[in-house]
Amino acid sequence: MRNHLLLTLLAGLFLLFGCESTDDDDAADDDAADDDDAADDDDTGDDDDTGDDDDTGDDDDAEPNLVVGTATVPQEFDAEPMMLAVFFFESMGAEEPDGYGVQVMNPAIGVGVELPFQSEQDSLVGDYHIAVVLYVVGGSEGQGPPAEGVDYVWVTEDPLPFGVGTIDLGNFEMFPYTEEAPPPAP
Repeated sequence: MRNHLLLTLLAGLFLLFGCESTDDDDAADDDAADDDDAADDDDTGDDDDTGDDDDTGDDDDAEPNLVVGTATVPQEFDAEPMMLAVFFFESMGAEEPDGYGVQVMNPAIGVGVELPFQSEQDSLVGDYHIAVVLYVVGGSEGQGPPAEGVDYVWVTEDPLPFGVGTIDLGNFEMFPYTEEAPPPAP
Protein backbone atom coordinates (compact mmCIF):
# COMPACT_ATOMS: atom_id res chain seq x y z
CA MET A 1 0.00 0.00 0.00
CA ARG A 2 2.79 2.40 0.93
CA ASN A 3 4.55 1.76 -2.39
CA HIS A 4 1.38 2.57 -4.30
CA LEU A 5 1.02 5.84 -2.36
CA LEU A 6 4.63 6.77 -3.14
CA LEU A 7 4.11 6.10 -6.83
CA THR A 8 0.81 8.02 -6.88
CA LEU A 9 2.33 10.94 -5.00
CA LEU A 10 5.37 11.30 -7.22
CA ALA A 11 3.59 10.61 -10.51
CA GLY A 12 0.81 13.11 -9.77
CA LEU A 13 3.29 15.72 -8.61
CA PHE A 14 5.51 15.62 -11.62
CA LEU A 15 2.79 15.19 -14.22
CA LEU A 16 0.87 18.19 -12.92
CA PHE A 17 3.68 20.53 -11.97
CA GLY A 18 6.99 19.35 -13.37
CA CYS A 19 10.09 20.87 -11.86
CA GLU A 20 10.47 24.34 -13.22
CA SER A 21 11.98 27.12 -11.20
CA THR A 22 12.37 30.59 -12.60
CA ASP A 23 14.56 33.35 -11.39
CA ASP A 24 11.62 35.73 -11.98
CA ASP A 25 9.53 33.95 -9.32
CA ASP A 26 12.41 34.10 -6.85
CA ALA A 27 13.01 37.79 -7.63
CA ALA A 28 9.32 38.60 -7.12
CA ASP A 29 9.36 36.79 -3.77
CA ASP A 30 12.52 38.68 -2.75
CA ASP A 31 10.98 42.01 -3.77
CA ALA A 32 7.83 41.28 -1.75
CA ALA A 33 9.95 40.35 1.26
CA ASP A 34 11.94 43.59 0.90
CA ASP A 35 8.69 45.59 0.79
CA ASP A 36 7.50 43.85 3.97
CA ASP A 37 10.83 44.57 5.68
CA ALA A 38 10.58 48.26 4.72
CA ALA A 39 7.08 48.45 6.20
CA ASP A 40 8.32 46.80 9.42
CA ASP A 41 11.14 49.36 9.69
CA ASP A 42 8.70 52.30 9.56
CA ASP A 43 8.84 53.85 13.04
CA THR A 44 5.73 55.87 13.83
CA GLY A 45 7.04 56.94 17.21
CA ASP A 46 4.14 55.29 19.05
CA ASP A 47 6.08 53.56 21.82
CA ASP A 48 4.04 52.40 24.77
CA ASP A 49 6.99 52.88 27.18
CA THR A 50 5.85 50.00 29.39
CA GLY A 51 9.38 48.70 29.66
CA ASP A 52 8.30 45.35 28.23
CA ASP A 53 10.52 45.10 25.17
CA ASP A 54 10.15 41.30 24.92
CA ASP A 55 6.55 41.38 23.64
CA THR A 56 6.85 43.30 20.39
CA GLY A 57 4.36 41.27 18.40
CA ASP A 58 7.06 40.88 15.75
CA ASP A 59 8.11 37.39 14.67
CA ASP A 60 11.57 38.50 13.52
CA ASP A 61 13.10 36.70 16.52
CA ALA A 62 11.35 33.41 15.68
CA GLU A 63 13.58 30.60 14.50
CA PRO A 64 13.34 30.19 10.72
CA ASN A 65 11.51 27.16 9.33
CA LEU A 66 14.51 25.43 7.73
CA VAL A 67 14.87 21.95 6.30
CA VAL A 68 18.47 20.80 6.19
CA GLY A 69 19.96 17.50 5.18
CA THR A 70 22.77 15.76 3.37
CA ALA A 71 21.91 13.56 0.41
CA THR A 72 24.12 10.65 -0.59
CA VAL A 73 23.91 8.05 -3.35
CA PRO A 74 24.65 4.31 -3.18
CA GLN A 75 27.99 2.79 -4.24
CA GLU A 76 26.52 1.57 -7.54
CA PHE A 77 25.50 5.12 -8.59
CA ASP A 78 26.89 5.76 -12.08
CA ALA A 79 24.94 8.66 -13.56
CA GLU A 80 25.26 12.35 -14.30
CA PRO A 81 23.09 14.38 -11.88
CA MET A 82 20.94 17.12 -13.42
CA MET A 83 18.83 18.46 -10.55
CA LEU A 84 17.96 17.78 -6.92
CA ALA A 85 14.45 18.96 -5.99
CA VAL A 86 12.62 18.99 -2.63
CA PHE A 87 8.81 18.86 -2.25
CA PHE A 88 6.41 18.91 0.73
CA PHE A 89 3.10 17.03 1.07
CA GLU A 90 0.49 16.96 3.85
CA SER A 91 -0.71 13.61 2.54
CA MET A 92 1.26 10.94 0.68
CA GLY A 93 -1.71 10.44 -1.66
CA ALA A 94 -1.88 14.11 -2.69
CA GLU A 95 -1.70 14.85 -6.39
CA GLU A 96 0.02 18.20 -5.95
CA PRO A 97 2.60 19.39 -3.44
CA ASP A 98 1.71 21.71 -0.60
CA GLY A 99 5.11 23.34 -0.86
CA TYR A 100 8.18 23.49 -3.04
CA GLY A 101 11.66 23.42 -1.60
CA VAL A 102 15.07 24.13 -2.97
CA GLN A 103 16.05 23.04 -6.47
CA VAL A 104 19.77 22.52 -7.05
CA MET A 105 20.79 22.47 -10.71
CA ASN A 106 23.77 20.31 -11.68
CA PRO A 107 24.31 19.17 -8.09
CA ALA A 108 27.77 18.04 -7.08
CA ILE A 109 26.81 14.59 -5.79
CA GLY A 110 28.26 11.17 -6.52
CA VAL A 111 29.76 8.10 -4.89
CA GLY A 112 31.67 9.42 -1.89
CA VAL A 113 30.49 13.00 -2.56
CA GLU A 114 27.70 14.16 -0.25
CA LEU A 115 25.32 17.00 -1.12
CA PRO A 116 24.30 19.15 1.86
CA PHE A 117 21.29 21.37 1.23
CA GLN A 118 19.10 23.88 3.05
CA SER A 119 15.60 25.06 2.22
CA GLU A 120 13.66 27.81 4.02
CA GLN A 121 9.93 27.09 4.27
CA ASP A 122 8.32 30.00 6.12
CA SER A 123 4.84 29.40 4.71
CA LEU A 124 4.47 25.82 5.98
CA VAL A 125 2.94 25.10 9.38
CA GLY A 126 1.77 21.62 10.37
CA ASP A 127 2.96 18.12 9.53
CA TYR A 128 4.38 17.35 6.07
CA HIS A 129 6.12 14.51 4.25
CA ILE A 130 9.34 15.49 2.51
CA ALA A 131 10.19 14.08 -0.94
CA VAL A 132 13.69 14.55 -2.37
CA VAL A 133 14.22 13.68 -6.04
CA LEU A 134 17.56 13.44 -7.87
CA TYR A 135 17.04 13.70 -11.63
CA VAL A 136 19.85 12.32 -13.77
CA VAL A 137 20.78 12.43 -17.48
CA GLY A 138 18.91 9.67 -19.26
CA GLY A 139 16.05 9.73 -16.74
CA SER A 140 13.07 12.03 -16.84
CA GLU A 141 15.46 14.98 -16.50
CA GLY A 142 12.91 16.90 -14.41
CA GLN A 143 10.24 16.74 -17.11
CA GLY A 144 7.71 14.50 -15.34
CA PRO A 145 7.74 11.77 -12.74
CA PRO A 146 11.08 10.21 -11.87
CA ALA A 147 12.14 7.58 -14.40
CA GLU A 148 11.85 4.13 -12.87
CA GLY A 149 15.24 2.59 -12.17
CA VAL A 150 17.09 5.70 -13.40
CA ASP A 151 16.22 8.73 -11.23
CA TYR A 152 16.71 8.60 -7.46
CA VAL A 153 14.32 9.46 -4.62
CA TRP A 154 14.05 9.66 -0.84
CA VAL A 155 10.78 10.22 1.05
CA THR A 156 10.03 10.52 4.75
CA GLU A 157 7.76 7.69 5.86
CA ASP A 158 6.06 9.82 8.52
CA PRO A 159 5.16 13.51 8.30
CA LEU A 160 7.46 15.93 10.14
CA PRO A 161 6.36 19.07 12.06
CA PHE A 162 6.83 22.43 10.31
CA GLY A 163 6.55 25.81 12.01
CA VAL A 164 8.75 24.90 14.97
CA GLY A 165 12.20 25.75 13.61
CA THR A 166 14.82 23.66 11.85
CA ILE A 167 14.10 20.14 10.62
CA ASP A 168 17.35 18.21 10.31
CA LEU A 169 17.03 15.18 8.03
CA GLY A 170 20.63 14.21 8.75
CA ASN A 171 22.47 12.11 6.19
CA PHE A 172 20.27 9.96 3.97
CA GLU A 173 20.90 7.72 1.00
CA MET A 174 18.78 8.15 -2.09
CA PHE A 175 17.61 5.03 -3.92
CA PRO A 176 16.63 4.32 -7.53
CA TYR A 177 12.96 5.07 -8.03
CA THR A 178 10.82 1.94 -8.46
CA GLU A 179 7.28 1.05 -7.55
CA GLU A 180 8.55 -1.71 -5.27
CA ALA A 181 11.13 0.34 -3.36
CA PRO A 182 9.78 1.17 0.11
CA PRO A 183 10.29 4.68 1.39
CA PRO A 184 13.07 4.89 3.96
CA ALA A 185 12.52 5.62 7.61
CA PRO A 186 12.80 9.32 8.54
